[in-house]
Amino acid sequence: LPNLFIVLDFHHMLLMDEDVEDIAYVMPYVKHLHTNHVGADRSKQFLVEEETDLYRKELNAAKKCGYDGTFSV
Repeated sequence: LPNLFIVLDFHHMLLMDEDVEDIAYVMPYVKHLHTNHVGADRSKQFLVEEETDLYRKELNAAKKCGYDGTFSV
């Protein structure tokens, strides 16, 4: 459907051991991005400073694909 889009959730990509930089194939269908810290119990948690490089990697991968939409944490 032309008006059906998805949320790309980096949390679930990490849980599935997917490469957060390998997103070009899905970006035409993405309307929103989401990220968070993955807790030791695999739960969603607030961002932590120690993972700043990971968050930058996620954002840069999306920007490389031309994404300029919303990104929630």
